[in-house]
Amino acid sequence: MSRFCNSLGFGNRPVFPSSFGNAGFVSVFELHKGSVVVKPAVPDASASCPLPEDEQLSVEGTAAVGATIQYQCAAGSMLVGTSENACQENQTWRYPHPICQPPLTVQDTL
Repeated sequence: MSRFCNSLGFGNRPVFPSSFGNAGFVSVFELHKGSVVVKPAVPDASASCPLPEDEQLSVEGTAAVGATIQYQCAAGSMLVGTSENACQENQTWRYPHPICQPPLTVQDTL
């Protein structure tokens, strides 16, 4: 069986990068009596989405593929956009990152 797998194998189950367009996922193939059984893709632990660089925006959760994060702004600022986001298989976020809007002052309204 070693001729069919590389160093990424799990025990006797060889693992190959998925050829079905699932970035960050790998498919597991098992050999059973001369046939190949394809198992569902499993997340690649190293795959993740980029976090926002806005210092006013804090993130709770992990940016791993398949995970969900929650956004929060500093006290007094208002979150503009979605408060929750999910990291997709293609390592992009489902929604754009929100922004933190500072509180309005009386001068801002004039």
